[in-house]
Parts: sequence; C-alpha cells; structure tokens
Amino acid sequence: MKSNNKLISIITVVYNGVNEIENTICSVLNQTYTNIEYIVIDGGSNDGTAEIIEKYVSKISVSISEPDDGIYDAMNKGIDHASGRWILFMNCGDTFCSKDTIAEIKPYLTSDVNIVYGDTMLNYNKHPLLIKSSSSFESIVYDIPFCHQSVFVKLSLLRANKFELRYKYAADYNFFLNIFKKKEDKAKRITIPISIYDMHGASNGLGALTEYYLISKKLYPYSWATFKHYLRVKRYLCKMKVKKLLPKTIIKIILDRKNKNTVK
Repeated sequence: MKSNNKLISIITVVYNGVNEIENTICSVLNQTYTNIEYIVIDGGSNDGTAEIIEKYVSKISVSISEPDDGIYDAMNKGIDHASGRWILFMNCGDTFCSKDTIAEIKPYLTSDVNIVYGDTMLNYNKHPLLIKSSSSFESIVYDIPFCHQSVFVKLSLLRANKFELRYKYAADYNFFLNIFKKKEDKAKRITIPISIYDMHGASNGLGALTEYYLISKKLYPYSWATFKHYLRVKRYLCKMKVKKLLPKTIIKIILDRKNKNTVK
C-alpha cells in the first residue's frame, strides 16, 4: 500500500529490461535507509520483466504494468503515484553506489532547497570506470550538470512542472532549464557519488543533441549557450560524415585509443 509519510519516493521505469531490472530493484530495496516509497512503472514488457517485478511486489509500494508513450510518460505516471516529499528516478539498469547511499544523502534533504544532486559513476562494461563529477547548477544553460539518477527533486516541483512528452530524449533537460530560468531551483550540490549509470542506455546521439538545441533556443534565444548547442549538432553531423568515409580499421583504432584515455 502507498504510504503518505515517506520522505523519499524512488521511481523505476522499465520496458523489456529482463537482464537489468533485478539489479536495480535490489539496489533500492537493500538501502539501509528505510523511509522509502518504491514505485515501479513497467511499460507493458513482454520479455520476462513483469515476472521479475512480481517476485518483489510485496516490497514495492506501487507497481504498474501497462503501455505508455515512452520513458517520460512513464516517469510522469510515477510522479502521479508518488507521495514522498523527495523524488529520485533510478531507472532500469542503474543502481545506487552503495547500500548506504540514501542514508548519506538524507541530511542534505532539507526544507530550504528544492534540488539536491551529486556525482555519478559511469558503467560501460559491468564495472565502474570513472566518476562523472557534477557541476554548478548555473552551468545548465550549456549542459545538464548531473545524471538524473543522481538528483533528488521535491515532489511539489515535479508535480507543477511535468515532463513534456514532445521531447523523447531531453525532457529532463527541459524541466531543469525551465526551473533555472524561473529561479525555482534552490539547488544544493554535494560531492558524493550517488548512482552507477549504465552507459549502454545513454542518450547522447543526434536526437538528444537536437532537442537540447531546440530547448535552449526556446528558453534562451540569441544567446551564446544556444549557439553552442547548435555547434554541437553540427559537429555531430560532421563526425558522422567523416565516419562514413573512414575505413573501419581506422575507426576501431581511434575508438580503442579514446577508451584507453577514458580509463586513465
């Protein structure tokens, strides 16, 4: 049953994530801090995901399985069913850094702030390779300063500013940039790794870059930030053209060298 006195609601959205969903669920349920409402929104999976969720249904506050209109529609459903004062989205494939993560973050969830965020460990090959440090909230005009798995947001703020479904890749960026422009962020940055982000599901292609540019253009037209978003789109298109012209062996060498530098 859904409780009305939980401090934190953790929302997991999933669609056909049979190989990853159990790790995410266990990461939430194994937290040493227990004043948590856990909500799982499944988009009507048909690969065995629903059966795994059913194994833990007695420990899940709200479990919904039905077709939706993409990840942000599912996240909005989670918001509708949440009752915790704070929300964090820990989606399929992602996990907390440790079983004590929420216990460590809890003291920072105070009434004078609306957003609390920290660092993220990036997982490329089933083990963390590096930490992605968060940056100041003011830098959001150029890029989102955190991963959404590592940010706690007050439910009241999310209820008043639902994710816009016209964006398929960057509705979270649209949400946070709007909040920043309206000066409603009251954000607190902490230097604690909060989540392990599965990079295999990262949205950093042309679709995401284009939406970032369109969002920036809408909120900050004729700004240097919008111009930089435009240049990122053009740079990506150029890279794709060059990639088509290069032999596959050369591309492999470049990628291998890039990965080695990333690990360092």
